[in-house]
Amino acid sequence: VNADFELSEIKKLMSECNKIKITISADGISDEVEAEVNKRFDCNEELVIRIGQFDSVRTLGIRASKAAVHLNRELIDKLHEHGQKATIKIEPRVELNITNPETFYSAQNKPIIGTK
Repeated sequence: VNADFELSEIKKLMSECNKIKITISADGISDEVEAEVNKRFDCNEELVIRIGQFDSVRTLGIRASKAAVHLNRELIDKLHEHGQKATIKIEPRVELNITNPETFYSAQNKPIIGTK
């Protein structure tokens, strides 16, 4: 499979987060996978996402939420069509642990969660 991506952009994303969400889309059909970032990733030719913990320079994500066999069957069938193109979107997955919601404010100093 031919893929076109900028390693520098992926490395920037890796430096900003520990978890990612990968969205695979083709012709209106999509599926998502979440994974932990493998900080050793350093390959400009391919991206590997694994459900296990094995890491290599080819492995972008480990401990993924699903393997290829678990992806939407409609998406897999679509990807098997001759000449079909896919879009892969990789974005940070952020988790917030809020212990005191009364004091949780946005950058504009406005409450994000209801106050007392």
